[in-house]
Amino acid sequence: MKKLLLGTAVCCVFGFSASAQQKNAASIELVGEKLISTPENEFNPVLSRNGKTMYFVRAHEGFEDMKIMVSHLSKGQWSEPVAVSFSDDLFNDSDPSLSPDGKTMFFITNRTTDGQVGKKDLDIWQSQLVNGIWATPTPVLGDKVNSKGDELGPELRADEYLYFNSGRKSGVGSSDIFRAKYQDGSASQMELAPEEVNTTAFEGDITFSTDGKYMAWAAWERDGVLGEGDIYICYKLKDNTWSKPVNLGASLNSSAFDFTPHFSADGRYLYFASFRKDAPVNASAEVQNGQSNIYRISMKEVNRLLKKKTLL
Repeated sequence: MKKLLLGTAVCCVFGFSASAQQKNAASIELVGEKLISTPENEFNPVLSRNGKTMYFVRAHEGFEDMKIMVSHLSKGQWSEPVAVSFSDDLFNDSDPSLSPDGKTMFFITNRTTDGQVGKKDLDIWQSQLVNGIWATPTPVLGDKVNSKGDELGPELRADEYLYFNSGRKSGVGSSDIFRAKYQDGSASQMELAPEEVNTTAFEGDITFSTDGKYMAWAAWERDGVLGEGDIYICYKLKDNTWSKPVNLGASLNSSAFDFTPHFSADGRYLYFASFRKDAPVNASAEVQNGQSNIYRISMKEVNRLLKKKTLL
């Protein structure tokens, strides 16, 4: 997210052969063309447990005016997205995620508790679902969770750890994944996430599968990335430890910027955002115009690729 917020996530110029494009087109789908994915920037997809509601972020070019949007699936068709109930044109909201019970939304924002504008950094806030409506949000409390810098990509796991990324000095790289114990709207006991994730590079957008068998995140400034940034995956081993990070290469990542992964609760798909323009090849040029769109790949395909153990 850091490069997005600075408006510098620009596609690199690396060529793909026609055969590689066809391979990607066969396994990667553009989500909701002209509804979810449009000529503007869309990223950070999050689905409800039943898969019938999608939250995501839409922003203008340069990632101005970020808003959390919601769309509903009915008879195989996504509805026209609208801004969530707490949206406010005065502030930027991004990086939504849902608690395991679906009753709390975590997100990042430049809001202030006194309603004043002009705040430069982004903090983690939360909103409660009350009678089907997202209530007025409040900041996540807790010592040292929200800092003077940006906090990005929050996600609460079933073990009550709230994960997020931050560039604070207590990390090991330019941005690292942290976690803190979350309870009753407050987070404490902050620590670095598992060592498999954090390096001297930039890591963010961490997410976990519902069954706890996979975790994925985005990384850039890291050796081995195909373009501006790639999505990496770890999977649980038989001894309950994590595998080494796996970059699935051009089968998932592109020469552009790939980020904000999300596992569907039913375990069928890995959703993500990308600036790519080369897959799927049948998407309209109006939508695949170099801005970010939302895609998905089946977990069957991900698992097939993981069996090759392309460890980086």
